[in-house]
Amino acid sequence: PADDEGRRRQSLWSGVATRMLGEESSLADLAVVATAFAHVRHADEGFLDSIVERLTAATAADGASSLAAGDLSQLASAFARSGRALPPARLRTFWELLAQAVLLHARSHELRAGFTAKHLSSLAAGFATEPAASVPSQPETVLALGALLTHEEAALVQALDETGLVRALRLLADSSTDCSAGYEAVLTEAHARASNVGAVTAALLMNAVARRHEA
Repeated sequence: PADDEGRRRQSLWSGVATRMLGEESSLADLAVVATAFAHVRHADEGFLDSIVERLTAATAADGASSLAAGDLSQLASAFARSGRALPPARLRTFWELLAQAVLLHARSHELRAGFTAKHLSSLAAGFATEPAASVPSQPETVLALGALLTHEEAALVQALDETGLVRALRLLADSSTDCSAGYEAVLTEAHARASNVGAVTAALLMNAVARRHEA
């Protein structure tokens, strides 16, 4: 019975994917569905591959400026969880395209204003994954995320929850680029909250700091 239930669920999600692709849904809508799939651990290679195709087209047409910061965040979250259903080369293509989109947003004052602490938390988690870390634009993207977190007008680093704080510190600590300003700002925020975070969060933060010093 459990196997039957699992097959019914997989069939349901596959039907949703087929319908979404058949309706020529927007990339933003596909990002929402991809995130939902990731939460239920449904990895549909064809669906994910179609998103890469749409992202490729969007990047070629307008540099993905039509996508909102939330769309980029959802795509990062979905592919960090489910992206390994794709062939490695295709997955790296996705992360390079997403990196280019993030950099485009980071360079535009208008687009940059759309980022929230939650968006940056998801992007930090995504670009810390091994497939994302191997693409050419990842180092520059890490610098951009660090700058977005510490931008004086937004002060998003102060708005990070505990999970976001760990993700940001880990990403910046592991970076091979000189992102000292971003790292120090996140570390300062972590120190300021040290007495208020849970034991697990404190351990993860200390681990990120240790990795920075080991690098």
